[in-house]
This record gives sequence, C-alpha cells and structure tokens, in this order.
Amino acid sequence: MPMAPVRDGQIYYEEAGSGEAIILLPGLGHDHTYYAKTVPLLSAFARVVTLDPRGLGQSTASKTGYSVEAWADDVVRLIEHLGAPRAHLVGSSLGACVAMQAALDAPARVASLVLVAGFSELDRSLEMNFRMRLKMLDETGLSDALAMHISMWTLGRSFLDTDEGKAAMERLFGAVKRNSVE
Repeated sequence: MPMAPVRDGQIYYEEAGSGEAIILLPGLGHDHTYYAKTVPLLSAFARVVTLDPRGLGQSTASKTGYSVEAWADDVVRLIEHLGAPRAHLVGSSLGACVAMQAALDAPARVASLVLVAGFSELDRSLEMNFRMRLKMLDETGLSDALAMHISMWTLGRSFLDTDEGKAAMERLFGAVKRNSVE
C-alpha cells in the first residue's frame, strides 16, 4: 500500500502511467476513487497520482486539525516523496482550493493548475453546505446520510441517474464507511 509521509501522518496514494506528474485532488469527502474514470485517459501520456486526503480513505487522521493549508502542505510533501521536481495539480471543489494554496506555498513545485469549481472564499451557500455537513457529522457520524448529501452536491443530477453515477455514489458510500470510527 503506497503511503507518503506528511507532517503528522501518512497519505495514501496510487500511481498510473509515466512522464510528468499530474496529481488529482478530489473535493470534500471524496477519496482517490473520485477520478477513477479519468486516470486511464491521462495515464496514457503522464504519471497520474490520486490520493486520499488526510483523514479520508486509507490516509491517517490529522493530529493537529484540518485546513486547506495543511492539505496543501500534504500535497507538496507528496510531490517531494514522489521524487518529482514539480507536478501539475488538478483539483475539484475543495481540491481546487488545496491546489491554489499549494501553488501559493510552493510555486516551484507546481507546474500548472486546473481548477474545477474552486473558490477562494466562502459565500453564504458554501457556508451553509459546510455547516450542514458538520451538523450531520455531529448528529449521525460518518453515515449514509452524509454520503448521500455529498453525492448530491458533487456528482450532479443527470450523472447520478446513470449506472456510472450509481457506481460512483456506491464508491463514495464505501469511502465514508472506511472513515467511520465505528
């Protein structure tokens, strides 16, 4: 199981292909499987790395708390662990925020950014979404209800109506269950 050492734990990652490194950063609540359909396409011409962000999937939990800055530091340390001089970062939602922070913190390590649905500050809608997730965590823990909420917010209505969408939602449910303290 490939693990990269980070400040106070380890990050699980997977690699495919060879060439310049492209690191795919999932949105909040998602693990390395978020980009399952993308990896085969990109790995035909690049070294593609997916990861479980700190506290998700097979990565260790943080001992010092979670923040965009801490996740960005994890990404920079992963680039170093991979022995890559720099990497292209592709981030979705919170992953885009992490990519932006990594580029600010270590510009020599980031070759380029692809940002999908990223944000640099919380507006009222995002703040309400995060508060709702925290409330769900407090009341139900890492539950199917939380996985459903994350799926609805990130996977899209028409995609969820497909067999691929159903499979993606099931992967997300699995990721949430792997992170349960029970």
